[in-house]
Amino acid sequence: MTSTVLTRVEDGVATLTLNRPKAMNASMPTTRALSSRRPTCSLPDPDVRVLVLGAAGRSFSAGGDFNWVLTWPNLDAITRRVGADAMMGAVQAIYDFPKPSIARVHGAAVGGGVGLMLACDFAIAASPARFGLTSVRNGLLAGIAIPVLIEAVGPRVRGSS
Repeated sequence: MTSTVLTRVEDGVATLTLNRPKAMNASMPTTRALSSRRPTCSLPDPDVRVLVLGAAGRSFSAGGDFNWVLTWPNLDAITRRVGADAMMGAVQAIYDFPKPSIARVHGAAVGGGVGLMLACDFAIAASPARFGLTSVRNGLLAGIAIPVLIEAVGPRVRGSS
């Protein structure tokens, strides 16, 4: 079986590549792989100067694996929580990376894909890249992306009148 996240370290650059191109890098197996690689994401190697997060195929990440999300009504609360924690863990692993991180974005970055992108210190996007938090159209909360989105753009400030 092919790994859903490819890891390479070369010339001081650690590269993580989301590798589910047929599923537009939808996140369930990918986030489990990213979460389980927390020690890899810490990369104690002093020669590593930067992390680049990219993706194989035509999209950066389509966010949550919608087919997996559709199974949630039939899953017990613990199983749903483990899945949600894996998705949050992937975003947190990138966010906690102790050196500069760069998201290399192309195609679509949606939902949890936006979360992964915003967890990086910098995002470089190809000009035709598209972004969206579309889960609300399906009755879901974009909970994976919201914390890093608020940190990236700041909370709303209400004026005093």
